[in-house]
Amino acid sequence: MLATDVFVSLHATKLEDFVVSDGTSREASRLVVNKAVVVASQLALLVPQVKVGLCNPFEPASSTAPVNLVRVAEDASHVCGATNVQGRHLNGAKDPCKAKVSRSGAELEPSNRFVHIEQPVVLVKPESAKALKPPMSRPLSMAILAVTVSGNTP
Repeated sequence: MLATDVFVSLHATKLEDFVVSDGTSREASRLVVNKAVVVASQLALLVPQVKVGLCNPFEPASSTAPVNLVRVAEDASHVCGATNVQGRHLNGAKDPCKAKVSRSGAELEPSNRFVHIEQPVVLVKPESAKALKPPMSRPLSMAILAVTVSGNTP
């Protein structure tokens, strides 16, 4: 594992929307390109018919941010990945397996190496996913790949 590796954790949620985070609900740093913001922005652009929630408050780089990219409400922080052990490890929890962490992950320091994605459960049920156009696996893969391209900005 290199110090520059990025880890993506895919999950399914009962929500109808995607939810993307860096494993916390903390504000995205303006000093670095936040990988969770890049993935969420790209996903919102690639799938405009689906709402993409972002747990990390951010200022868009331009006024052309996708309209379907929205902030996740504080009361929905349970889908922001702070209880994910892999994310807690990468985001500096002293004991990722046992230490209690709030649902918002406010006590964690985002490493910019972890991207937590909640997918609408309809996408992981084969019978339901057939009705969706376009297939979600390609846009999701492309959004994730965006974090590997240097110079990408949200």
